[in-house]
Amino acid sequence: MASYKHSLLSGLLIAGVAAALPSLSVAAPKTIKEVANYMGADRQAVMEAGAKKEGTVLVYGSLTQGTAGPVFAGFVKKYPFIRLQKKVGDSITTVRQAVEEFRAQHYIVDVVGTSLGGMLPLRELGFFMPYRTPEHAAMRPEAIEPNRLWTMDFQSFVSLGYNTKEVSEKDVPKTLDDLLDPKWKGKMAFPKSSTFPNWVGATLHEKDEKCLRKLAKQNIRVYKIGGRALSNLVVSGEVSLSPTIFNSHMYKSASKGASVSWRPLGPVHTNTSTMGLAKHAPHPHAGMLLIDYFMSKEGQSIRKKLGYASGRKDLPLSNPPKNAIDQAISPTYSKDFIKWRKLAFSIFGKPQPKK
Repeated sequence: MASYKHSLLSGLLIAGVAAALPSLSVAAPKTIKEVANYMGADRQAVMEAGAKKEGTVLVYGSLTQGTAGPVFAGFVKKYPFIRLQKKVGDSITTVRQAVEEFRAQHYIVDVVGTSLGGMLPLRELGFFMPYRTPEHAAMRPEAIEPNRLWTMDFQSFVSLGYNTKEVSEKDVPKTLDDLLDPKWKGKMAFPKSSTFPNWVGATLHEKDEKCLRKLAKQNIRVYKIGGRALSNLVVSGEVSLSPTIFNSHMYKSASKGASVSWRPLGPVHTNTSTMGLAKHAPHPHAGMLLIDYFMSKEGQSIRKKLGYASGRKDLPLSNPPKNAIDQAISPTYSKDFIKWRKLAFSIFGKPQPKK
């Protein structure tokens, strides 16, 4: 009899404990929307379990090996069961591909990470799924899109990058007007990427079109390359200087021994890169884990070591440019960008292949 009572009591206790514990199969989110916004106490376990079943994640964006490689490496090390796939391109290329696939209902991408200017047309298209991540608590409010469609991954600043062997310290331009000095004729270049039109827009905050047309007489080359590739030309000395260089690129190259430097020159364009989850992401659990990691203190600390500014409150930026302009927050940015792009190529000429 005692044995029976003991068994009965044990069974009741086990049943009670089981009932008190959250049931993963019942509580687990099922739709993409539920996955993207799940904030239960077992969230990490739920995301990992789902990601193991999905097995892969596909991300589009201007996330090159130089700008994001170490962060991707950290993600893969933490989640070896997720196969990471990337399609890397500049903002214009990324957005074009994402838009074409979305309109064709060809839903293969999970996460898009590119400049804020590129994210705006995707938002207008209804491309993104609002999401929540525990890392939002550590982010500055302005780093999170009002409807939680994306979160700031990093910021960098665009202005004068130069090769210190080609440009002596006493001759380094200090103002935009200094770029008109005859000594710089034929020694500058611009990239064909969105960085170029954004620089034109920032310059127009202080100067007018006349200044740009005077600058065009300096025989500035416009290459069919992106910002990092142009920075590499500054590193090699093929391009002595350019006002369209990311401070992060110069920081990283200098840390590896390159003879390069960077300084703010007139209005500085702020490049804000963000990450959003696709509304029809086929691998939402893995996608959220990727976003979580990029926004985590671990991921953002890697970013900071690469010379980027973080949106986290616990990783503040030291000595940001005083005249930085975040143009992409303007409600007319999309239209302005088209105007700046047309103006840039009409004044400085169409991009040419880099031979």
